[in-house]
Amino acid sequence: GWHRAEILGALVSVLSIWVVTGVLVYLAVERIRSNDFHIEGGIMLITSGCAVAVNVIMGFTLHQSHHPHGHSHGPASPPHSHNASHSHQQNPSVRAAFIHVIGDLLQSLGVLV
Repeated sequence: GWHRAEILGALVSVLSIWVVTGVLVYLAVERIRSNDFHIEGGIMLITSGCAVAVNVIMGFTLHQSHHPHGHSHGPASPPHSHNASHSHQQNPSVRAAFIHVIGDLLQSLGVLV
């Protein structure tokens, strides 16, 4: 079910991060070897601006996903409590992802400024 999808999603995410990290390290070493220290300011501005926008969207999405939803059973229904399956516990993975996105947002803002 969804638990398996979460695990596979995490695996794909971690693997893609390692691939991107490997490519970036390789490109950095090549730039050092060739003494190419020129940085394209326009490209950096566009990239960091896009990163800020994506991180803001992801932050709002993750922040909204852990708010409890309200519902009503009609005007005549008395107040009641739900069982444990309707508890409004926050998913630790979502909270960790939210904190990670906030960190990425701060880094992207640092590059943008």
